[in-house]
Amino acid sequence: ARKAAYDIEHRRVGKALTVDASLDAVIRRDFNKDNGSILRLSIVDRDWKIAKNEYGIPAYKSKDVEIAVKEKDGKCYLMYGSVFCNYSGGGNYTAPKFNTDSGSQFEMNCANVNK
Repeated sequence: ARKAAYDIEHRRVGKALTVDASLDAVIRRDFNKDNGSILRLSIVDRDWKIAKNEYGIPAYKSKDVEIAVKEKDGKCYLMYGSVFCNYSGGGNYTAPKFNTDSGSQFEMNCANVNK
């Protein structure tokens, strides 16, 4: 119980390494509102990470995202996810989409959302 309380108190949203209003809009659009309301989001990758298949061809590109949310019970949580674009061939990617990592919701102190 002591470690859990320590983790809640010291959990923070990572520093934004990318500021991009269009990606922020995608995240807000695709975020599942059942998970609460977004208080703060942070794109914690500067550059796109490109995942390739076994033949060395790009499959998709992604950037990691950390989000502070407040749920209906009044508690705040840190969630992890990614914004990604699937490779469509010829050096092109699809429009970006956002998804959260399943099981990636950790309680945090609401007073620490903007720290």
